Parts: sequence; structure tokens; C-alpha cells
Amino acid sequence: MSPRTRPPPTLCRPPDDFSLVLVGSSLGGPAALASLVGALSSEFHAAIVVVQHAPASVARPLVRRLAGACPLDVVVVEDRTPLHAGRVHVAPGGAHVELEGQVLRTRHTPPEHGCRPAVDVLFRSARGRPGVVAVVLTGMGSDGLSGARALRRHGARVLAQDAASSAVWGMAGQVVRAGLADAVGAPRELGALLESWSVRHRMARGSLERATDASVNPSATSLQSFDARDLPPSGKARHPHAPRSGPG
Repeated sequence: MSPRTRPPPTLCRPPDDFSLVLVGSSLGGPAALASLVGALSSEFHAAIVVVQHAPASVARPLVRRLAGACPLDVVVVEDRTPLHAGRVHVAPGGAHVELEGQVLRTRHTPPEHGCRPAVDVLFRSARGRPGVVAVVLTGMGSDGLSGARALRRHGARVLAQDAASSAVWGMAGQVVRAGLADAVGAPRELGALLESWSVRHRMARGSLERATDASVNPSATSLQSFDARDLPPSGKARHPHAPRSGPG
């Protein structure tokens, strides 16, 4: 298969207990990140951690840009920042970020791939953690490749930006060429896929709650399956019972 060929994103299944998205980007990353999170709704349930190759002066402007692009809370990571569901956590420039339980730690260990923060450092720290999705976006070099490989061995899903939408198809291209990508697409397409998984997660939880209620109340309604066609072009999830717009 050509590296430019896209597996249809809708055929990629979410991980079990989908709860954490780790994103790495470099050159061209701020625009790609804004497009990715712009496809998410205010009900997106998973925690998101972003590593963008950048100096310290870029972190807060990036937070403002992402906060303006999506309805989620966006923060700069400080040492021992709690990992919060439905929040975007942005690595500070000049420090690596690692997961330690439910807390994000900053480390001033040596750079990797000439970068600090480095994507591989974040990805490695999530090995063995359930419900992880790794997303590798535009950028030069191969940062994220070894970390994506380690995560995939532990059952994580790996998404990668396509060549056509990348400023530089280096980091994501390395992941695709290594056969590690479960889905390849433009950032907004990948964001829409993540949103669809979040909708499915919320519906499954609602189904479980209704099943529990049904043991007392047999008339409780059953879960309706989510269909990727319920995502309009904006990438925002349409409620499964809402009327479809347009003809048909």
C-alpha cells in the first residue's frame, strides 16, 4: 500500500476504555492542532496531552489558540498537574512531560531528537496504560516513532496525519511507513474520528446505566448504535435522535 493511501478512518476501532489522547507535532503543528481539537465537542470525555516542539515562549500563545478553536478547557502543564478528563494539557516549552499515575510531571532530562519536550518521552510514559490513542501530526524527523511502536505493542491505537495536509510529512510519515498507523487523515478528520469514539463511549455508558435501571424498570430504552455518518462536515457529533439536515 502506498504511504499516501488512507485506510478509511471509520474502519478503525477505538481502544477499550478509551480515555486518553496523546498528541505529538512539530513544524506546522499549531495549525494542525487547532484543526484537530476544532472537531471536538464540549462533551468530549478523554483527557488530551499535547507535545508541540517549541520554545517556552510558544506554550501560552498555543494554549490561547487552541482554546479559541475548541470548547474544551486548555492549560499549560506544570509539574504535578492533575490529568483531567475533557481537558487539553499542553506541554511547556523546554521541559519533557511524562505521565505518572493521574498526574503529569515535567522533567528537565536531556533532549531527545534534539527536542525538549519530545513526543517519544510522553508516549513511552503511557506504555501499558489502558484506553490510549496516540496521534502523530506534521513535523520534521522521527520523534514519536519509537513511542508509537511501544504504545501499539500494548494495545494503543495510533493515528497519523496524511501527507497532503502536512507542512512536513516527516514524523507522521515515519509512523505510516512503519505500518503503525491505524488510521491516516487530515487533522480535522482525525479529530472527527476521536469525537465519534467519545460519542460511542458516552452512549455505551448510558446503555450500561439503562441496563442497570432495566433490572428495576424493564421499560428502560435500549442503546442505538453510533454511525460515523452522524458526524456532519464540521466534525461535531450529531445526537443520534436529532433529525438529519438536508435531503434524505
